Order: sequence, then C-alpha cells, then structure tokens
Amino acid sequence: MANKADSKEQKQVAVSLAILEVIERDGLNGVTHSKVSRKSGVSRAWIYEYIGKEKSDLIEYAGEVFTSFFARTKKADRPKTRAELMQRLEEGTEFVFQAVQANPVIIKLHYRFRGTDTAIGKVIAKYEKYWIGNTSKSLVEILGMSGAEASAFAEMIMVLRLGFAFRVVTEVKAGSHLSESKLAMGLLFRAHFGR
Repeated sequence: MANKADSKEQKQVAVSLAILEVIERDGLNGVTHSKVSRKSGVSRAWIYEYIGKEKSDLIEYAGEVFTSFFARTKKADRPKTRAELMQRLEEGTEFVFQAVQANPVIIKLHYRFRGTDTAIGKVIAKYEKYWIGNTSKSLVEILGMSGAEASAFAEMIMVLRLGFAFRVVTEVKAGSHLSESKLAMGLLFRAHFGR
C-alpha cells in the first residue's frame, strides 16, 4: 500500500500519515521505523536523517505535522475585517472537513490522544492553545469582544468543527452528516458575523 513520494514535502506527509496509521492499528508501542517505511514508501535512511532515529522522534513528528496542519500555523497573518474573519473561519472549517475525509485517521487519533500526557497529546494541547489564542485576538480586535468572550467563542468554534468532523468520518454511512455539519457551522458564523 506504499505510495511513491518524491519531494521532501510529499515524503513528510506520507511519513506522518503512515505513523498515524501505525499508531491507530498497533498503538504507540507498535511504531517502528520499518513499519513506517513500508507503509509510507519512504526509505528508513531518509526517515532517520530527516525525522530521527528514535521511536519518540516519529511519534512527536507525526503529532506536530497533523496538529499544525489543523491549526494552519503557516497562515500567520490575521484577518483585519469582519468579512475576512468570517471567510477565514469558513475556509478553515471546510479545510478541516476535507482533511478528515481524505485521512480519517487524523481526527480519530486527535480524539484518542487529546488530553493525554503522551507526545501527541502534548502537541495537540500546544496547537489548540495556539489556534484559540490567535482566533481570540482576531475576535477582540474585529468584533470588540472581551478577552474571556473571545476565548470562549474561539473554543466553541474549534470544538464544534472538530466534533462535526469526527461525526462525519465515524458515521456508519460515511459523510452522511457532512451537509448538516456545514450548515450548522454556517449558521453559527452568520449569526455572529452577519451576511
């Protein structure tokens, strides 16, 4: 089932997804360089060089990649207007739904390890804090919310979209709640941002 990954970025994604799939199937103790190499189609030599030689390196790496992916940490600029904020939140929600449909293991492991004292649990906590903090700042600056209101609202958005994403990928009939989930999030955004 190994895919051929050519660029460094493709290899990084292939390796991180392979690690997550191994964790889902075999648990944290079941992660080995050999399994990850076979599943990802990336050589062990490449994995040793760019990720590390320890099992803990693999686990932490996968946690960093998939959690930063959800938090979209590469989008450093914050929106400046109400419309930009709503658009950013809508796009982020759509991004999460598409990402988990393409790789359901991401959201399943998010909920499996969230709040745990594992390497993945710690990374999840770090990026959730980052996303809530960044979104809260935008809510304070753009909507004039108090810090406490902004933080609570940002957390509500995060929890709802991750919860809906989990529901979408774990339903017996895969994707059966996707349109309802998108509608619910859209209603929430329109209620607070207008349009």
